[in-house]
Amino acid sequence: MLGIKTAPVSIMRGNSSPFFMLLKKIPPLLILSLTFFAPAAVFAGWGTPPSVKLTVGSGTSDVQVASGSSLKISATASDPDGDMKEHWLEIQNPSGKWSWQGWLNVEPWLGSLSGNGSSSTKATTFTFNTAGTYAIRSTAIDAQSSDWSISNVIHVTVSAASSGSGSAPAPAPTPTPTPTPSAPAPSSAPVAPVTALTVGGGAADVTVVSGTKLNVTGTATDANGDLKEHWLEIQNPSGAWSWQGWLKVEPWLGGLVGSTSKSVKSTTYTFDQTGTYTLRTTAIDSRGGDWIVSNLVHVKVTAASTTPSTPSTPSTPPPSTTPPPVVSAPGSIFNADGSVNQTAYVNQLAVWTHDSVSQLLGPTFEQLNPNATDDRPTNFQPTSRQCSTSYVNKINPFELGPPGGCYPDSDYWSETGQVAYVPDDIANDPGLDRVQTFAYYNHVFALSPRLDWTGIPHPDAQTKESNYKAMLGFAPKNPVAMVRNYGMLSNEALVLYRDGLLGVAGTQTSREWWERPYPGLLFPPNKVPTSIALTTGNEFALVTIWDTQALKGQLAVVALEAKWLPFHTWPYMALPNQGSWSDMKLLGYLDLPMAAPSSVAAASNGWWSGPSQTANLVLSQIDLANDSVRAGIYSGDMQWTRVVANKGYAIVASKQDNRAVIVDLTPLFNYVRESWLSSGQNFRKTLSTRGSGAGQWPLTFAENPSMKPRVVWQKDLPKPTAVLAGLMLDRWSPDRHKAYVAREDGTIHIIDTSSLMARFSYEKNGALTEIGSLKVGRNPVSMAFARHIDYPLPLLPVRNGTPASPDVLNNQFYVACRGDREIDAVVTYDGQGTVYRRIRDRRMGDPVAVSVAGRGYIVSVADYAGRKLLSFRVGTMTSRDGKVYGPGADGKADYEFAGQLPFGGYPIAVNTANVN
Repeated sequence: MLGIKTAPVSIMRGNSSPFFMLLKKIPPLLILSLTFFAPAAVFAGWGTPPSVKLTVGSGTSDVQVASGSSLKISATASDPDGDMKEHWLEIQNPSGKWSWQGWLNVEPWLGSLSGNGSSSTKATTFTFNTAGTYAIRSTAIDAQSSDWSISNVIHVTVSAASSGSGSAPAPAPTPTPTPTPSAPAPSSAPVAPVTALTVGGGAADVTVVSGTKLNVTGTATDANGDLKEHWLEIQNPSGAWSWQGWLKVEPWLGGLVGSTSKSVKSTTYTFDQTGTYTLRTTAIDSRGGDWIVSNLVHVKVTAASTTPSTPSTPSTPPPSTTPPPVVSAPGSIFNADGSVNQTAYVNQLAVWTHDSVSQLLGPTFEQLNPNATDDRPTNFQPTSRQCSTSYVNKINPFELGPPGGCYPDSDYWSETGQVAYVPDDIANDPGLDRVQTFAYYNHVFALSPRLDWTGIPHPDAQTKESNYKAMLGFAPKNPVAMVRNYGMLSNEALVLYRDGLLGVAGTQTSREWWERPYPGLLFPPNKVPTSIALTTGNEFALVTIWDTQALKGQLAVVALEAKWLPFHTWPYMALPNQGSWSDMKLLGYLDLPMAAPSSVAAASNGWWSGPSQTANLVLSQIDLANDSVRAGIYSGDMQWTRVVANKGYAIVASKQDNRAVIVDLTPLFNYVRESWLSSGQNFRKTLSTRGSGAGQWPLTFAENPSMKPRVVWQKDLPKPTAVLAGLMLDRWSPDRHKAYVAREDGTIHIIDTSSLMARFSYEKNGALTEIGSLKVGRNPVSMAFARHIDYPLPLLPVRNGTPASPDVLNNQFYVACRGDREIDAVVTYDGQGTVYRRIRDRRMGDPVAVSVAGRGYIVSVADYAGRKLLSFRVGTMTSRDGKVYGPGADGKADYEFAGQLPFGGYPIAVNTANVN
């Protein structure tokens, strides 16, 4: 373990205003969202993708030849935009291996252009020596996309030379499946998986009529017992493989069905397109990054009116009344053909119980490791002691302090917020409590989590808010997601409830008693919310939606205003604010290329670090009615213009669709910026027309389509579980703006988002693309930025003998890994990443959400099956009188266990904010 040090927590004079938590050495907070990608497509405004065509022999039809025959292969790729980057010829041999997998690594089978960025032509002659079926295609990629444009696919069936004729192919050989061991063979040397496929009960090619259903079974065995992924794969007659997005459901995805020693996948598939399908099963284990590909089985489909000459299996015309489609896999919302099953779609979120929510969260450690022994440590926990002086409600008990205990001191602060959970009494318990995760009063530190002392913390007071009862007709209950910002201070959380309410949950100092009402927004019954995020300055909330009528996924965009605690905030909707919410306005919905979005994160490139940035003025003292002040924010000094964002994005993932997308919010931020700042006339017009009705500012997407965000990037990835959006770069950072997508297998993909965030010349600015990945524990369901600097860290560059510091709101974060029962601390640099701390403890049974306190080095964990909130201290605390408290019994440990708080249910989310 590296010798990681943390910047000490500084003690400053307490104040009842949340503004004063904005310490220069402790950056304000990040975006946190509750979370339940094959290549991306090119979108409007990005340019035109290449066009690719292929011929084999002299045509584009499938070919039959004898072994030893040579055919000319040629392909053309053209791109009207002239920005083509690569052009490939590709051939798959009868064993199922493509040329790019290493067996044919010479041009023209590689990616160099043969021409220029507008036109490339590749041609060669290839000798077909192996009996069986080859598949040939050509692909191209341009600068505007991370996806391949794929040509028509041509199959060449090769008969044995002894047949003497190329007119009638010999039957494809039937492979003999390798016997499956009953248990992993003891071996220290890596052994590759063995795969085998049958279609319709056999391994030979099949000819059927359109509409025939055949059973498809793929088997993968591994003597080492380290299978990681197992896929069924099918290529339709147009040449698209299932993993390219047209069939995005299990068992056509990579999950194991069985164990890491043997996985068997089976399904029934209806072959309804005329032409030739290619099927295979593939597997990968921990020994390497290449797929082990099975035998190929081709299914030739003829029109229903045509009787095949020698059908391999009896074909029965479809009945006159087609039965309703069935869901292809347990828990899936998709039919076997990739269409949405309406009943499953509607019912997926209709039940809210411990079991149904656990299924949404994905596999537990016990499910992935049945009968495993627990080898985790029981970490040191400091003794809790009693305090009898003032503020005892905050620090009784306390865990750190002088031997004599607490004594009066004028410094004070605390960190409180909410925990959302699935309650035991789901009918009467709202499932939202108010908690404290950290406090410093009277020279002592309270580290263990506890219910907040103010009022009645169980349930949270906002679940009894009369305004919400009036909107719903009953008191809100069963939160599904909530968010507080890690960028700008969020005094209050935004909470999504099962019945469609977007509400607020605060703290004892988040507003004055008379600053009412608490705002809320009620989505229509067919718009089911699943996750939520905030942009960096609290300008907008982004809510993922399942539309149960249209059966499609959407992103709802909500403009926010937070004018309460007026001394500390701007009263202007959709401009930076400190999250004491006063109003919300739904601007509209953006259709997403996914049916079931499940997680979202967002960022914008505005940043206000406090009065030192703006001539010692807090936000409320920056009067936009003053033309010179407004002009300074619009186009003046960098420090001033940085306050209001001109770019931003949201990243959305769907575990059901196996896809992640990025949405460009720049049109939205430009609309806001121009409306408030571009001229005094526009400012006054915006102010006078501000309202919630039609034609009032801000306008809706229907009223002003030019401001509507747009999807600009997408990628298909197996089972994405969580997303994270980098919020800001330190002025001297050598890194770039990044976003992250976590997958169920523990892979985290790193995305360069600098093109959607950078606004100054000193910032790196690259293409919107994936630049790397890293591995964490399995089923990483929640990610949260670290907020406090750990130093030094691996990967970060060294300059003049000094390692660079991480960007705690961009490249340093914590991950809750449910599948391995651990919290992983991650650092990334450019396209690389690594885990530098693993928090493991016997008392942590089922981590599903992670949050980091803004004040102290406290990492909070929602333990779902454990029915509790856990806390870990990961840094050194220093009191105002200079007393230093390092973690662990000797003060030198990497982390320590700080305590736990039980709940009458199963926690799913936690977030907190500074309170004084």
